[in-house]
Amino acid sequence: MDFNTPGVHSDAVSNAKFHLIFLSNIVRNRMLQISKAIKTATKNKRAFTVPSMIDLLEMMECTINPEGRYKRRYAITAKQKLILMQLKIDESHVDTEIMGFNQHREKATSDLFSHTNV
Repeated sequence: MDFNTPGVHSDAVSNAKFHLIFLSNIVRNRMLQISKAIKTATKNKRAFTVPSMIDLLEMMECTINPEGRYKRRYAITAKQKLILMQLKIDESHVDTEIMGFNQHREKATSDLFSHTNV
């Protein structure tokens, strides 16, 4: 990022941009620490770089099935489980969060329809 020309027109946007950079550096640092821990545990120096770990975590996705409910699209791989284990997240927590999306979506849908019938 070029800090000499932030490309913003107000101080508020500039502050928000710098806060976002600050937070992203914290997340990146945590991912780097996790990467080092996994590399020492698995003796695999190339497989767990920060960009590859982010790519692996981005592959965990859910879609909406024909019944209108969110569902995890693929099973969680062994590498993804290893990363999640370092973050102290297990597979059941991922499924619980997806269920939370379903409940939130159902509530928003019922609220939407209850307001249109008035």
